Amino acid sequence: MKRLWTLLMVVGLMPLTYGQNLIAERFSSLVAREDVSHLRMTSKAFQMAQYLEAEVDDEETEAFFRFLTTMNALEILVQREVENPKVAYREALGKVPPSHQEVMELTEENGTFTFFLDEANGRVYEAVLIGHGPEECMVLSLTGDMALADLVKYLPQVQGEELRYMGPLATHGQLKLYPNPARAGNYLAVEVPENLIGGTAIWYSLDGRMLQQAPVSDRLDKLSTHGLAAGVYVLTIKNGNVSVKRRVVLE
Repeated sequence: MKRLWTLLMVVGLMPLTYGQNLIAERFSSLVAREDVSHLRMTSKAFQMAQYLEAEVDDEETEAFFRFLTTMNALEILVQREVENPKVAYREALGKVPPSHQEVMELTEENGTFTFFLDEANGRVYEAVLIGHGPEECMVLSLTGDMALADLVKYLPQVQGEELRYMGPLATHGQLKLYPNPARAGNYLAVEVPENLIGGTAIWYSLDGRMLQQAPVSDRLDKLSTHGLAAGVYVLTIKNGNVSVKRRVVLE
């Protein structure tokens, strides 16, 4: 994979054009600030991977290159020396539109990171990460036409100081719920990654009201939907500092 890391280092120095994404639409006022670090990589940078694919003899690396060609643009804003990072973080969360579904939250000792996806039918058109540390806030936007399964598998492998926070997104991809839609009053089968075993499954209404909860004891478990009427809900599975969210339709 050394060729890939070299590629990403080189294209990061290329002159780039400004594309439409959440940062352009909601955070453009931060781009020119002196206390903000700004990285942009456009589709041309990712498309360069196609020319290297022929030189690779490893199937997994070839699949990684193909994933890169489905990415249109990567943009990262990092604001340093923020007076109140938690307030800035909450303000940033308020700028995310309803089209972007919150799928995961990771809380660390010195910060919190929230993941959003603009996704339909297994295709992701924008992945957004908003987070804060002790003195900084970060917004990351990745746009494209990407398979969700490939995104959660390969994106954590892309190296970089800010991109390291995308690694936990794999937990979201490993959570499986079925059937979905499910019949109200029946059981919903769940398959969780190891780091969610022993956590709690919490049902929320779309307006954020907590409705009921149950423990998640095993990797394969069942959740009762008894008492829930037909409708759309947000199921959150939380264990320690990680919480993963999925929308569930009950019929």
